[in-house]
Amino acid sequence: AAELGAVALSPTSVASKRKKDLEKARMGIDGHGIVAATQMSMTAMKADIDTDSQLRRKNVVFGVWSIMCIALMIVDEESRWVYGPQYEHGLQNQADVVDFSWFDIIIPVCNLVGVVMLCDIYYVFAKVKQDRWLLPSRWAALWQTSLRWGFLAELAIALLQPLPWKVYQVKFAGDSWIRFLGLLMFFRCYTVGRIFRDFSSVYRHRHQAKQAGFDLEKSVNFMVTLRAELKGHPGRSLGTMIVVILVAFSYIMFVLEREARYENKEPDNPPKISTPNEALWFVVATLTTAGYGDMFPSTSKGYYPAIAEGIVGMVVTSLLVAVVIEKLTMTESERKLYEWVENQRQRRL
Repeated sequence: AAELGAVALSPTSVASKRKKDLEKARMGIDGHGIVAATQMSMTAMKADIDTDSQLRRKNVVFGVWSIMCIALMIVDEESRWVYGPQYEHGLQNQADVVDFSWFDIIIPVCNLVGVVMLCDIYYVFAKVKQDRWLLPSRWAALWQTSLRWGFLAELAIALLQPLPWKVYQVKFAGDSWIRFLGLLMFFRCYTVGRIFRDFSSVYRHRHQAKQAGFDLEKSVNFMVTLRAELKGHPGRSLGTMIVVILVAFSYIMFVLEREARYENKEPDNPPKISTPNEALWFVVATLTTAGYGDMFPSTSKGYYPAIAEGIVGMVVTSLLVAVVIEKLTMTESERKLYEWVENQRQRRL
């Protein structure tokens, strides 16, 4: 009956009940007083730290596996193409004539393993939610809380993959877009951000901070750790972001423009971006908002990643400017030292 009553409580009521129980322990109602409350708090903090350590390991494995799947997608995409002067436009897409590739099996199997890893991670997340809200099961913790939206979004990303080679030989409305479905696997780069968050010193010590008396009104999420890392380690934070952006957008632009080159009906007017170096140059010019104009997408397919990169470029540039301004801003002691030196100089004059 007590369990059924706990289930019927709303999350707010559950939180209120847990707070009252803690207050009773602190007031000594359970017979142990402050010592019991301290022991209970230390036990809970140790359990939270152990859970964080477990999730950190799982997230690292899942992140490395996701990057490996992206690498497999790139190898699969490159294996579809052969180059040589004997081909029209200097290249030929083998997927138009070859029915089968071993990547049609390898990539789905790797994706299936990734889905199992993802479910394992959310199994631990659900346990945390179950204990926090006193829910009857982990399944209820997954589907009755905000975890379900994150799980569904990550599951959709984990299932993205290139189509089998056989499909490329079928012509239908919109087939030109279907050819680039594998590029959406770059969304898995979000796992780098999760690893970045897990190894942030602020995120790893949030339980100790709460135990020390800090009033954490909101959970220490990715944005909190990002601000902390930009303040403490700006080079490492911005460097990681820029490398991920350059690699992802450069390859996406190269693949889209290569397809445009292959389907080009105007040999005298080939696409401007035809090599990985040219794609990288275009991405750097766009990311820095320089926009020299010598490189640009030749088809509408290339416009969308270019727009997305332009928006991301403005954000990264703003972060870079903010970090530089903060580093150049004097502290209070530096400002006093500067004013004292200036006063001494003025007196000598």
